Amino acid sequence: MKRVLMLVPASSSVGLKTAAYGIANFLAKNGLITAVFRPIFQKSCNDYKSRYSISLEQAAKLYAKGQNDILLEKITHNFHAFSKKQDIIVIQGLLIEQNNQYTQQLNKKVANALSAELIIIGAPGDITFKQMYANINNTARFFSNRGKHNIVACIINKISPPQTMFPQQHKPFITHTDVSNNAKHIKLK
Repeated sequence: MKRVLMLVPASSSVGLKTAAYGIANFLAKNGLITAVFRPIFQKSCNDYKSRYSISLEQAAKLYAKGQNDILLEKITHNFHAFSKKQDIIVIQGLLIEQNNQYTQQLNKKVANALSAELIIIGAPGDITFKQMYANINNTARFFSNRGKHNIVACIINKISPPQTMFPQQHKPFITHTDVSNNAKHIKLK
């Protein structure tokens, strides 16, 4: 049975595209046939539009008209045409943009329509870890359905190497090598 993993951002500038292709690459190196699917194309991603993607402008028009069924039908059709041979599909959700507040709503609708397991992507960026944690929790609550959710993981992306994170006089609690040597890998069936 095919697994569908959808990456959703906890805030803007989390490195969603990098995370999606990184996960797909990791899975492919472990023998799984994997691909990244972008159901809705955003120009701000600096990427090419796939023939299986709907433009954000087209999706926004359908969403604004309340034609969510038509939008999700197109996305589902494209998904099934795209994903015929893959073991795992990694879906790159929409980025959060200030002028497009509905992008998380679209992410939620797509995740539900494709029965995707969710991976929340967070990044510290210009915010504190406490703010990042709050963003991740808010995202998890948003994607919950009456306390039930299909969130399988959270990835903290764009963390600086320890030598740049800590002043010379302070030693980190965990070094970069400690993390990689003790990392736990999820075994996908």
